[in-house]
Parts: sequence; C-alpha cells; structure tokens
Amino acid sequence: MSNESAATTTENTNETQSTNRGPKLKTEGAYKGEILRHSLGLSANKTPYLELIARFNQIENDALEFEDLETPFSKPVRIYLSTNAMDNSKKTLNHYGFADSTLARLRPGHPDAFSFAGKEIVATCRHGEYKGRPKEEWNVQRRNAPADEAELAAALEEASSTWQEDENDITEFAENTRF
Repeated sequence: MSNESAATTTENTNETQSTNRGPKLKTEGAYKGEILRHSLGLSANKTPYLELIARFNQIENDALEFEDLETPFSKPVRIYLSTNAMDNSKKTLNHYGFADSTLARLRPGHPDAFSFAGKEIVATCRHGEYKGRPKEEWNVQRRNAPADEAELAAALEEASSTWQEDENDITEFAENTRF
C-alpha cells in the first residue's frame, strides 16, 4: 500500500488491515499454491478472462524462498484474454501446458477440456485502489525451472562471446573518438 500509515500488518496471518475499516488485504508479495479449478468469465467491460481458483499455502520471504503460511487460503487469479493482453496471456497459458490455437478447450464443459487442476501456481499480490477503496491485484508469475547445467554452460559461453564482441566494439569506439 502506498500510504504506510493507513495500514498495519497482522502478525502470522499475512493480512494487512486498513485502518479506515476497509477490507483485510493479503500482504503484498509472491504466493505459491496449487490450482484447484478454472472458469471463464466476462469483466464489466466485456473483456473475456480465464479465472484460476488456487489454494495458496506458501509466501516468498526476504531470502526469496517460499515458507509455509500459517493459514492457507483460496483466491481467484485472472488471466485476461483481450487482444491487448493476448501475447502475455499466451505465454502464461503455454507455461501451464496449454498450447492450442483456439481457446475452445478452456471451457470447462468442453468434451476435451484442458485442466489446470493440480498445477503449481505462483502469483503476486499487489495493493491498488478502485473507486477510492483499497483492493488486491493478483497476477500470475511464470517462473522458469532451474536450467540444466550443460545447457546453462552453453548459454553462458554464447553470452560471453557476445559480451566480448560488444566490449571490443566499445573499446574501438572510445579509442577512435575524440571527446
């Protein structure tokens, strides 16, 4: 929350209570859990979205490690399917294994419906405002799996050669330019 004096954190509950009798908000940060189910919907602006209902049981600490929550909770997290958000949405859907060329199998009633159930989810909670009231904004994170050592070594070698080429270009530019 941008106004630190307007909120206090309740110990061991990972909730922030607005002092103006507003809603209890989850502490800002990254949460890890499991997707229980999904649904499709339309926002008030008629934007289609995929809603992942997740059970969060861990929060990321200052050491960037996840630790168990005292009280796990369920929360819907939306992925908007608008034209403007589609590139990011496709990447998120691909992250969860959905790579279809159409969105038809996202419908839970589809005969061959895609299931997100049981998949791990990491989502970030941020605080914002809507019509002057505090609210939570949840976004799905796409975290890469740790790299294979050989793959990582090859990628670093390639990056190092590019780095050296760039450094040589900069050195040559500096040597041939009068300031």
